[in-house]
Amino acid sequence: MTTSHIKTALLQIHSIVGLAAALILSVMGVTGAIMSFEDEIQAGLNGALAHVVARDAAPLAPAELIARLQADPALGKVAALSLSRDPTSAVRVRFARSEDGGHPASVLVDPYDGRVLGTPLGESFFATIRRLHRWLLLPGDGKGAGRQITGATVLGLIVLLISGLVLRWPRRASSA
Repeated sequence: MTTSHIKTALLQIHSIVGLAAALILSVMGVTGAIMSFEDEIQAGLNGALAHVVARDAAPLAPAELIARLQADPALGKVAALSLSRDPTSAVRVRFARSEDGGHPASVLVDPYDGRVLGTPLGESFFATIRRLHRWLLLPGDGKGAGRQITGATVLGLIVLLISGLVLRWPRRASSA
């Protein structure tokens, strides 16, 4: 086999892998860009809900806040708190996943009395965006075919890099 035959075959492989990967990588890129602005989008959607009236009393300690939330079995197990230095900001409380999805993913809570203000808008949208980005919305989430497809696509980038370098490599150093 001559060098031109190898380069022709490599060009075909490069083109096919590139076209196959382009769709998946563009979906991953767009969803990744959306996810990078999740906090800002959530803040815009939930501006009124995330605002509380500042009080003279100190806000509840995180342990007390968790204890009050754990008293309500409908909410589930607290997984994380997002606190702010701003005295007018609500606390965002994230809950551990449940098998049946019987409780909200997160709620906004008044830091002064532990009262649940509501579920932030956009929760299900961003959950869908994360599943699309990571697993292409295929069933099985992290254990399904979507994970293998996205992983193989990323490995395809390595094939594209190597084949692209070989295709563009000059025959002689002086012809660069």
